[in-house]
Amino acid sequence: MDTAGEILNRAKPRWPRKDPSRALPTLPRRTFKIQIFRLLTVLLGITVACTIAEITLRLVGWPAPGLYVARHGPLKLRTPGYLGGAYPPNVRGSLRHYDYDVEWIVNSHGFRDREIVPKRRGEWRIGILGDSFTAGIGVRQEERFADIFAAGTQRLQPHITVWNLGAPSCGTACEAEMLKRVDQDYQLDEIVLAFYGGNDLQDNSSWYSSNPERAVSQTSPVDKVQDWLREHSRLSTFLWVNGIRAWATFEPPGIYSQPELDRFWPDTDRSLQGLVDILGSKKLTILYLPAEPEWSDVVWQEIRSRYHFVDGERHLVKRAVADWSNGHRIEFIDATDWLRKCDSSAACIFPVDGHWKALGHSFVAQGLLSQATWSRPSK
Repeated sequence: MDTAGEILNRAKPRWPRKDPSRALPTLPRRTFKIQIFRLLTVLLGITVACTIAEITLRLVGWPAPGLYVARHGPLKLRTPGYLGGAYPPNVRGSLRHYDYDVEWIVNSHGFRDREIVPKRRGEWRIGILGDSFTAGIGVRQEERFADIFAAGTQRLQPHITVWNLGAPSCGTACEAEMLKRVDQDYQLDEIVLAFYGGNDLQDNSSWYSSNPERAVSQTSPVDKVQDWLREHSRLSTFLWVNGIRAWATFEPPGIYSQPELDRFWPDTDRSLQGLVDILGSKKLTILYLPAEPEWSDVVWQEIRSRYHFVDGERHLVKRAVADWSNGHRIEFIDATDWLRKCDSSAACIFPVDGHWKALGHSFVAQGLLSQATWSRPSK
């Protein structure tokens, strides 16, 4: 006879037992959705923050350093040397930085200068080769030492014209290639090489260790992404520039130990000889542009105490270039004493950019004009 408990137990509805292997993972699925939601929330937050930062930088007019044309930029510069100058040909825009915003006019050869014209009868053409100091980064075109020198020379001898072949990130080897590329059009009679003691040695070594001719014709996908970000995103350039300023190590320009000079010099010797070979019988003058520690005693004392340099290392580069010039019977002109006329570094150099202000260019131009060797007989 069944007990009451057994009767009640049989009365309960019996549901089919679920197969554990087919059980729905309700809790894991919910966790997965939560994780996706959190990830999307984070991405949305980053996107909103970046958008706000981008808009803010544009509203306050933060100048991502570089060349702007029709308010578009900063544009990528081309590799100087095999193509001519560094700037996009035939453009008119402005070069912007923290320290300046100056008009920038580029001719068909990629140089910041007037367009080349047919050579007049009796005209004597002087070409000034150099890097960003010669190109006049930060100053107006008429404030550059080459332009001041040209104006002063023409007042005395109207048959002399001066042409600026300056390009940033370009050492002697690069400048020789630029000259080879454009010499037929410019028809220059003599060359002044503005050799910058601050980084021309490294630039020459970099030229030979890399393959600049290949870089002209090939652009990697990474380069294309970088170019797009440079031209369309203020935020990316802001982070890049300030990241470099925060993490880059400072190296005093133009100051070398003797072993360092010995390591770099062979490439510079090769570069100078290559330039001489290109010029042939044309006259070459080397104008030595010193780095700041070479002409500023205050800066030199700071660097000497911090990096434990000795006084004999202060002018090693200048002496090496001067000895090379004398050995090849090439005129050597030193601009160090001219720049000593600056009351302070702040009077002649931009605080962030590091290039000369107009006053520095003026002192160098006055020094050039004072050289008697610039007197040329009429042809």
